[in-house]
Amino acid sequence: MLALALTFALAQTPTVPMPGPVAQRRFEAHFTAAERLFNQGEYGAAVHHFRKAELQRSTPEVAYDLAKCFEKLGDLPMAAYYYRRYLERAPNAEDADAVRVELARALGFAHLRGLTYVEIDAPAHAQLQVDTRFFPAPPAATFLAPGPHEVVLLDGLAAFKEPFTAKYGSALRLWLEPAPPPLVSATVAPRAALAPEPPPPPKVAATT
Repeated sequence: MLALALTFALAQTPTVPMPGPVAQRRFEAHFTAAERLFNQGEYGAAVHHFRKAELQRSTPEVAYDLAKCFEKLGDLPMAAYYYRRYLERAPNAEDADAVRVELARALGFAHLRGLTYVEIDAPAHAQLQVDTRFFPAPPAATFLAPGPHEVVLLDGLAAFKEPFTAKYGSALRLWLEPAPPPLVSATVAPRAALAPEPPPPPKVAATT
């Protein structure tokens, strides 16, 4: 098993509260649809429904199933992302050691090729672009060559750019959220406080 040290920067992903009855029904509907699609080999469609379920309730099972979907799709960075989420949610699960092996295998693929693992989280309604790769919805995970890179967060009609540097031998975790525009307060002086306009100069009669 390849040992690979991971150092993560910035804040961790916010936790999702337990859902109410309506959210629970939505979770179950999406989870059931995703399982059916996975069993049919429709892995991309399964990802869509598993992610919809994830928005309603974050569980170890959803994270594990998403990791398997991305593994089937050949997307090792995203598989690693969800294996990590599974281990965060169920660190003492019976299959935790087996999942750690799968995670090490995915990250080892990047390590042996001199690449850096980068994962980026953002609000669910946003879209992300890391260099030239587009992610229609967060999270994003990718393997990058060491050096400078840029992530663009697309939030409606606005785009927010954030440069970052990937370093070989470590991993980077970023949380992006568009900052609200600064508040600008304009103070208008009352009319009485304005300086009066100077009177016009007196007219001088012409002399002959």
